[in-house]
Amino acid sequence: MNKAGNYILFSGAAAACTSILYFFSLLPGMPFPLTVASMLALLYLLYRWFPKAGGDEGKGSLWPYAILALGLYLISSKAIALAAKHGEWDAWAIWNLHAAFLSDTHYWKNMLHNTAGHPDYPLCLPALLAFFRNLFAGHLPNTLSFAISIWFTLCIPVLIYTSLYHKNLVIAAAALLLIASDDFFIARGVSQYADTLLAFFFLAAFCCIDAAKTDKKYIALCTFMLGCCIWTKNEGIVLAGIFALFYAKTFLKRTHIIQVLAGIALPMGAWLVFKLAYAPANDMVQGLGNDTGSLLFAGSRYHMIWDLFKVNLNKNFTYLKTGFYLYLLRCILQKEWPGRQMLLVLCCLLAYFMIYVITPRDLQWQLSTSQDRLMHQLMPAMAYVIARKLSDLQFLLPQKQTL
Repeated sequence: MNKAGNYILFSGAAAACTSILYFFSLLPGMPFPLTVASMLALLYLLYRWFPKAGGDEGKGSLWPYAILALGLYLISSKAIALAAKHGEWDAWAIWNLHAAFLSDTHYWKNMLHNTAGHPDYPLCLPALLAFFRNLFAGHLPNTLSFAISIWFTLCIPVLIYTSLYHKNLVIAAAALLLIASDDFFIARGVSQYADTLLAFFFLAAFCCIDAAKTDKKYIALCTFMLGCCIWTKNEGIVLAGIFALFYAKTFLKRTHIIQVLAGIALPMGAWLVFKLAYAPANDMVQGLGNDTGSLLFAGSRYHMIWDLFKVNLNKNFTYLKTGFYLYLLRCILQKEWPGRQMLLVLCCLLAYFMIYVITPRDLQWQLSTSQDRLMHQLMPAMAYVIARKLSDLQFLLPQKQTL
């Protein structure tokens, strides 16, 4: 991993640590100045431990900088126009509302009584927002929510670009600029939902596991990112679980066990404390009954899910669909099966599909309000996997570039 990619990973890890430590500070009612001091100490230790970047030797061409600047400009120029002042529906009804409760260090548990606001949802984003709200003494809450959402919206394409440009600048640039030109991606990103945060952590896990070949610390960072998926949204446990199954051989190696446990301990600990000691049961899980088995054999549900999936794919993810076909064509030409990472993402997509099949809620409503968001969660990882495969086309890149 190069320096630019490491900076992005560090910013995500630092945000997650801030969220986790703030949550733990609420439990004993720690004074906020002491929380800030503890936070600074933790971030300093994280910085000292963080894997060292490599691959940035010597001065490079200006082209990588110019392409990166163009991508950042494209996103920034559209973000404000596409963003709602208070975020979209779930932002002010769930995530920002939870942050408002958590910013009160004495009465934050009142959040748990608002049953209509999904108090069982993990607290990565709300706790992060609450920390900064207190840091700014309650001022600029809307600005802070937007700033965090636009930051992670920017981090996703930049992380893909910085992870791949040294292999193939053309493919990396195409991935960056296609995502940066995608109004749907930007609108979802600045909606102030937690989906973009989950998408970032899931993508970061892929980047870290690929970088683990050079430094075992990235294994710890990978499992930390997977733990952050769980700490961000309920469906994060599905993504993290499937990822862990696909990389079980790597994670269970005797030489990697310490890194795996050390990485996941902090976010998983926060999630377990919240879920076991405070959060009410998930309403969707509670709604599962004896008729769940019969839903598995209701063909109309499969048709409905598949039909809307095709609509969302053709409307919001056209370039990803094209990229997937190119990926398959590359596999055919190389006479090989799709790689482990592609199968991993497809399994996550299948898991989401099956969750819709057995949902106790009205299926039409559930699909119309969430399917595009769940696809958005997986889109960055899918884009990374496709671009990484296509970056083997070395004839598109006559020489390596340095950023």
